[in-house]
Amino acid sequence: MSIVVPIGIFVSTIVMTLLFVVVLPVFSLIRFSDPLRKKLHKEGTYWEEAKPYEPTIERMTRPF
Repeated sequence: MSIVVPIGIFVSTIVMTLLFVVVLPVFSLIRFSDPLRKKLHKEGTYWEEAKPYEPTIERMTRPF
């Protein structure tokens, strides 16, 4: 156990360093879709009209 703990600390440090130095910058450079839809609206508001639904028993069994 006295040998494994320092190896684990060393390896986890290497893995986390590679994650933050290599992987995260690559994902930040890739432009994903606009999940908040901020670029959709060119007007001054981001208000979206609510879509009404039919209040049925099947709909009430899965509210979200």
